[in-house]
Amino acid sequence: MLIDENAILKLSNSTIRRFIKDYKFPCKGDRPEMFIHAIKSIYPDYDFIDQVKDFVDIVSTLGENEFKDHGGRIVAAGITSINLDKFNEVTQDLVSGFKNIGKDLGSKIMNPHCDGKEFISFDLIKANWNVFKTFAPEVLSSTWEEYSDFAASFTPYPYFINSSQIRYAIFGNINPKRQQLLQQHVVQNDLIKNIEELTNTEIIQKTSDEVIIPDNKDIREELKSIAQSCRMPCRMTPFKINRIGQSDYYYQTFEDGKIKLMGVPGHLFLQALKFVQGKKVMNDDLIFIFEGQAVKFCDPFLFDDPHRALRMKREDN
Repeated sequence: MLIDENAILKLSNSTIRRFIKDYKFPCKGDRPEMFIHAIKSIYPDYDFIDQVKDFVDIVSTLGENEFKDHGGRIVAAGITSINLDKFNEVTQDLVSGFKNIGKDLGSKIMNPHCDGKEFISFDLIKANWNVFKTFAPEVLSSTWEEYSDFAASFTPYPYFINSSQIRYAIFGNINPKRQQLLQQHVVQNDLIKNIEELTNTEIIQKTSDEVIIPDNKDIREELKSIAQSCRMPCRMTPFKINRIGQSDYYYQTFEDGKIKLMGVPGHLFLQALKFVQGKKVMNDDLIFIFEGQAVKFCDPFLFDDPHRALRMKREDN
């Protein structure tokens, strides 16, 4: 694992917080030492090595102040590059004719009844970008084939081009309610409708950009065809959900062997990951940020205790 630890140690807490936000880094420790420890601890299930390299490179090139300002200018330029009035005009007739879109369903995944069960997720890829490509391509430049082309119009730096937070900040200011309505239409008519015609199954979870159903290996190819025929790019991902001990937290396991924690707050993230991996909780795993200060658990969290007592013998470094 090659990261420039010396360069990271020179970064301010606020600059590290910017990375945490821009890339949804799951551990919220903004001290350089905490950040380095987290990068190493969560790898390879959470691989941020390339993003951290881009981060170090751009801060070294621009300096910390310009790095922070540059992101704001990209967002402003991205927003003004798309004609909001034209987008509203082009999509008005579409949304006025939408029927049977349905409401989002609250998550049923994170409960004990799902522990150990297998599911399939249908997820719209870069939904806030692809909704424009699908329903209003005339408001986009013909040179913007992919979101990366769009972002590269405003910055040459991979760090910003690949940041989902920058994308959210841009499209979150271009009638996001209309975007969600269009996404919901695709979810309902391209995914749920075709899934229900194929198999009598329960929709476990539905949002404006994702549908989750129980896995059915006998019709995997047919389900894959539904994802491939969706008007917006769609990713189909089988996974298994498991409860973390006796806690209220869960994790997904994927066919490539990687895992993803669900519902785990940042201050418990490293401890939860170690518990799932069957590894010892180390002293540095107990440190987190609370109201701007680095604080530390006296003892590791007992994920196997339904009452979540904190009386486990600590494994120090």
